[in-house]
Amino acid sequence: MRLLNKSYFFIFNIIAVSFIAAFCVFFFICDALDRGGFHCSANMRIESASAGFSADFRNFLIMKDDRLGYFDVSGKAIVNGVKYSVERSYSFNYEEKEADIYYITKSSISKRAADNIVDNVIHKYFLNLDSNSGRYIKIKKLNNAYVVQTLYSPSFICIPG
Repeated sequence: MRLLNKSYFFIFNIIAVSFIAAFCVFFFICDALDRGGFHCSANMRIESASAGFSADFRNFLIMKDDRLGYFDVSGKAIVNGVKYSVERSYSFNYEEKEADIYYITKSSISKRAADNIVDNVIHKYFLNLDSNSGRYIKIKKLNNAYVVQTLYSPSFICIPG
Protein backbone atom coordinates (compact mmCIF):
# COMPACT_ATOMS: atom_id res chain seq x y z
CA MET A 1 0.00 0.00 0.00
CA ARG A 2 2.85 2.41 0.80
CA LEU A 3 4.50 1.64 -2.54
CA LEU A 4 1.26 2.53 -4.33
CA ASN A 5 1.02 5.86 -2.44
CA LYS A 6 4.62 6.69 -3.34
CA SER A 7 3.90 5.95 -7.01
CA TYR A 8 0.88 8.26 -7.01
CA PHE A 9 2.87 10.94 -5.21
CA PHE A 10 5.71 10.64 -7.75
CA ILE A 11 3.30 10.79 -10.73
CA PHE A 12 1.47 13.76 -9.19
CA ASN A 13 4.78 15.61 -8.74
CA ILE A 14 5.80 14.96 -12.33
CA ILE A 15 2.44 16.23 -13.61
CA ALA A 16 2.61 19.31 -11.36
CA VAL A 17 6.16 20.16 -12.44
CA SER A 18 5.23 19.65 -16.12
CA PHE A 19 2.20 21.90 -15.74
CA ILE A 20 4.26 24.62 -14.05
CA ALA A 21 6.96 24.39 -16.73
CA ALA A 22 4.36 24.64 -19.54
CA PHE A 23 2.75 27.64 -17.84
CA CYS A 24 6.13 29.38 -17.52
CA VAL A 25 6.98 28.82 -21.19
CA PHE A 26 3.55 30.13 -22.22
CA PHE A 27 3.92 33.15 -19.90
CA PHE A 28 7.36 34.06 -21.25
CA ILE A 29 6.25 33.77 -24.90
CA CYS A 30 3.22 35.98 -24.26
CA ASP A 31 5.33 38.36 -22.20
CA ALA A 32 7.82 38.72 -25.06
CA LEU A 33 5.00 39.89 -27.33
CA ASP A 34 3.43 42.21 -24.74
CA ARG A 35 6.58 43.61 -23.13
CA GLY A 36 6.55 46.63 -25.43
CA GLY A 37 6.87 47.53 -29.02
CA PHE A 38 4.12 46.10 -31.19
CA HIS A 39 3.20 43.22 -33.45
CA CYS A 40 0.84 43.17 -36.39
CA SER A 41 -0.13 41.21 -39.48
CA ALA A 42 -1.19 41.98 -43.04
CA ASN A 43 -2.33 40.37 -46.25
CA MET A 44 -1.00 41.99 -49.37
CA ARG A 45 -1.15 41.66 -53.13
CA ILE A 46 1.56 42.96 -55.46
CA GLU A 47 1.10 43.20 -59.22
CA SER A 48 3.43 44.45 -61.91
CA ALA A 49 2.04 43.38 -65.27
CA SER A 50 4.86 45.05 -67.17
CA ALA A 51 7.43 43.04 -65.19
CA GLY A 52 5.45 39.79 -65.28
CA PHE A 53 5.28 39.64 -61.46
CA SER A 54 2.39 39.12 -59.04
CA ALA A 55 2.25 37.92 -55.45
CA ASP A 56 -0.14 37.23 -52.59
CA PHE A 57 1.62 37.42 -49.21
CA ARG A 58 0.73 37.09 -45.54
CA ASN A 59 3.05 39.17 -43.35
CA PHE A 60 3.70 39.22 -39.62
CA LEU A 61 5.86 41.92 -38.02
CA ILE A 62 7.20 42.22 -34.46
CA MET A 63 9.07 45.34 -33.30
CA LYS A 64 10.16 44.85 -29.67
CA ASP A 65 11.29 47.61 -27.34
CA ASP A 66 14.69 45.94 -26.97
CA ARG A 67 15.43 46.97 -30.59
CA LEU A 68 14.98 43.49 -32.00
CA GLY A 69 12.58 42.84 -34.84
CA TYR A 70 11.12 39.89 -36.70
CA PHE A 71 9.31 39.85 -40.05
CA ASP A 72 7.68 36.77 -41.53
CA VAL A 73 6.33 36.50 -45.06
CA SER A 74 4.57 33.54 -46.66
CA GLY A 75 2.56 33.12 -49.82
CA LYS A 76 2.76 32.60 -53.56
CA ALA A 77 4.42 34.61 -56.31
CA ILE A 78 4.17 34.28 -60.07
CA VAL A 79 7.15 35.42 -62.15
CA ASN A 80 6.74 35.30 -65.94
CA GLY A 81 4.08 32.59 -65.60
CA VAL A 82 6.08 30.40 -63.17
CA LYS A 83 4.56 29.92 -59.70
CA TYR A 84 6.84 30.06 -56.63
CA SER A 85 6.34 29.60 -52.89
CA VAL A 86 7.64 32.23 -50.51
CA GLU A 87 8.16 31.01 -46.93
CA ARG A 88 10.81 33.04 -45.08
CA SER A 89 11.45 35.12 -42.02
CA TYR A 90 13.86 37.92 -41.25
CA SER A 91 15.27 38.84 -37.87
CA PHE A 92 17.00 42.16 -37.40
CA ASN A 93 18.14 44.90 -35.07
CA TYR A 94 16.70 48.36 -35.43
CA GLU A 95 17.31 51.86 -34.23
CA GLU A 96 14.70 54.61 -34.17
CA LYS A 97 16.34 57.56 -35.93
CA GLU A 98 13.47 60.02 -35.56
CA ALA A 99 9.71 59.86 -35.17
CA ASP A 100 8.47 56.86 -37.18
CA ILE A 101 11.82 56.37 -39.03
CA TYR A 102 13.75 53.18 -38.26
CA TYR A 103 17.16 52.00 -39.43
CA ILE A 104 17.37 48.21 -39.81
CA THR A 105 20.74 46.49 -39.37
CA LYS A 106 22.17 43.03 -38.74
CA SER A 107 19.39 41.31 -40.63
CA SER A 108 19.37 37.58 -41.21
CA ILE A 109 17.04 35.45 -43.27
CA SER A 110 15.66 32.02 -42.53
CA LYS A 111 13.97 30.16 -45.39
CA ARG A 112 11.63 27.28 -44.77
CA ALA A 113 11.87 24.17 -46.94
CA ALA A 114 8.90 25.19 -49.15
CA ASP A 115 10.53 28.51 -50.16
CA ASN A 116 11.69 28.14 -53.75
CA ILE A 117 11.74 31.70 -55.10
CA VAL A 118 14.97 33.31 -56.29
CA ASP A 119 16.24 35.91 -53.80
CA ASN A 120 16.82 38.52 -56.51
CA VAL A 121 13.10 38.51 -57.38
CA ILE A 122 12.08 39.17 -53.76
CA HIS A 123 14.75 41.85 -53.46
CA LYS A 124 13.59 43.60 -56.62
CA TYR A 125 9.81 43.56 -56.07
CA PHE A 126 9.26 43.26 -52.34
CA LEU A 127 12.00 43.46 -49.72
CA ASN A 128 15.75 43.80 -49.78
CA LEU A 129 17.31 43.75 -46.32
CA ASP A 130 21.04 43.93 -46.88
CA SER A 131 22.76 42.77 -43.68
CA ASN A 132 25.87 44.79 -44.52
CA SER A 133 24.47 48.23 -45.36
CA GLY A 134 21.15 48.41 -43.50
CA ARG A 135 17.88 49.96 -44.64
CA TYR A 136 15.57 52.77 -43.57
CA ILE A 137 11.86 52.13 -43.17
CA LYS A 138 8.98 54.18 -41.90
CA ILE A 139 6.29 52.79 -39.60
CA LYS A 140 3.48 55.17 -38.76
CA LYS A 141 0.61 54.43 -36.39
CA LEU A 142 -2.70 55.29 -38.03
CA ASN A 143 -5.73 54.81 -35.76
CA ASN A 144 -5.82 51.03 -35.11
CA ALA A 145 -3.17 50.07 -37.69
CA TYR A 146 0.43 50.65 -38.76
CA VAL A 147 1.46 51.83 -42.21
CA VAL A 148 4.77 50.11 -43.04
CA GLN A 149 6.67 51.69 -45.91
CA THR A 150 9.95 52.63 -47.46
CA LEU A 151 10.82 56.29 -47.01
CA TYR A 152 9.05 57.10 -50.28
CA SER A 153 6.01 54.86 -50.68
CA PRO A 154 3.68 52.68 -48.58
CA SER A 155 4.23 48.93 -48.64
CA PHE A 156 1.37 47.56 -46.52
CA ILE A 157 -1.05 48.33 -43.69
CA CYS A 158 -0.49 46.10 -40.70
CA ILE A 159 -3.23 45.34 -38.12
CA PRO A 160 -2.29 44.59 -34.46
CA GLY A 161 -3.36 41.37 -32.81
